[in-house]
Amino acid sequence: MLHSPVRQGTWPVSPGDWLGPATSHLEPWHHWRAERITHLEILNAQNDLPRFGKKLIDAANRAELNIPQRFTDPSGQMSATLDLDLIDKLDELIAKPAANCDRSSGRDRVALDSRRGKRMIF
Repeated sequence: MLHSPVRQGTWPVSPGDWLGPATSHLEPWHHWRAERITHLEILNAQNDLPRFGKKLIDAANRAELNIPQRFTDPSGQMSATLDLDLIDKLDELIAKPAANCDRSSGRDRVALDSRRGKRMIF
C-alpha cells in the first residue's frame, strides 16, 4: 500500500520547499528585480509615454529602448537610471548562485525514505 506524502506531513508548502535549499535564498532577489521592472513601467505610464515595445526582462531590450532618455524630467531620468542599474546588479547576483545550483542540483534533492520515515538528502 502506498502512503500519501500529505498524510505523512512532508508535502511542500512554499515555493522555497519545492525548489529545495539550494535556490530558496534567491527568491528575494527575484522579487526585488521584478519590483524595479514594474516601477519602470509605472514611471513610464505616469509620464504619459507610449508603452515599451519590448519586454524589459531582457538586458538587450532595456539597452535598446534607451529608457532614461524617454523622460524629459531630470528626476524621471535619474529614477529610471537607478532602476536599470539595480536590475543589472541583481542580474549579476542571481546568475552566480543560480549557476552553482544547476551544477549541484542532483546533490540537493530531498526525498522521503519510506522504510525509515526520514527525509534524506542525495
